[in-house]
Amino acid sequence: MNSNLIKDIIYGVIIAILLSIQTTQIFAIVTVIPDMIMIVVILHSIYFGETKGVIFGFFMGLLVDTMSGGLFGLSAFVYVFIAWFVAVYKKYIQASEIVGFIIYIVVATLLKYIFFTIFYLIFQKAGLLDINFFLKMLGEAVYTSAFAALFFFGSPLLYKREEVEF
Repeated sequence: MNSNLIKDIIYGVIIAILLSIQTTQIFAIVTVIPDMIMIVVILHSIYFGETKGVIFGFFMGLLVDTMSGGLFGLSAFVYVFIAWFVAVYKKYIQASEIVGFIIYIVVATLLKYIFFTIFYLIFQKAGLLDINFFLKMLGEAVYTSAFAALFFFGSPLLYKREEVEF
């Protein structure tokens, strides 16, 4: 069997496991859940560039939207924007070290909550801004960053860096 096919199958199984973990909220602490799919989208965008990262973010967002039952397309939009943001700014913030990668995770979490707030205000006419919202946002940024460190050190096993021109 082709080694790329085996690697793709393993990658698909890992994505399926992460989707099921995220939607079943196994690692939830109170109401804070780490966004493991966002971590994978950021890693994909770092390793494979803007186009592949955006396409991957779109499909992962659609999968999350399908499984979560929220506003359909919102996660797809957010993950596409995050993938684009990471691909554009990887020239300025090097993700080859853990600190740069954690910066991406924290900024991406803040962007995700900003987009969720704007879209829920537009489409649901519901306000989300209270102290619990800010505590959840801060908690998710910290909790996702802890998981991001594990993904960062395990990423060389799955990803082989492709040369992408800037």
